[in-house]
Amino acid sequence: MRIILLGFCWLLSLQGCLMALRSRRDAADSSAQACVTELNLEVEKIMKINGEDYTPEGDEDYARYTECYWKRMGYLDDFGDFIADNLKKMIVESIKLDAHTKKSMHKIAELILEQCRHSHGPTIGQKAIRMENCITKYYKVFLRKYSEAESNVVNHK
Repeated sequence: MRIILLGFCWLLSLQGCLMALRSRRDAADSSAQACVTELNLEVEKIMKINGEDYTPEGDEDYARYTECYWKRMGYLDDFGDFIADNLKKMIVESIKLDAHTKKSMHKIAELILEQCRHSHGPTIGQKAIRMENCITKYYKVFLRKYSEAESNVVNHK
């Protein structure tokens, strides 16, 4: 059970950060298991893809899984449209756990979503994967810039 949870951490929490919150972890675990079961997918294959930094967009099974999972987690509505407020909450929680910054976490989440709002794909699942990859990309940019800024402060003391 824990191995399955660890494998699914990355998708929900941008590198596993959000899983520290128990209620979200339980919801994520339940949603992940339900989607794998409902879609009759191979757990090992889904876990392997989840472990990658950027998710491949061409895998049909993973696209179906992502669509199911994101809908269950409230990141996509029934029509395949992103629910920005829920994505923003997920990003903010990840930032809180990943970096201690004085900048507005909500503003950073808004900036990330603004960069990614035009994510599209031929299927709802691929659209969600492209959004996930975009969020990951800009999230890493934020973390890199934050780390560089911290280094400059430390080096100038």
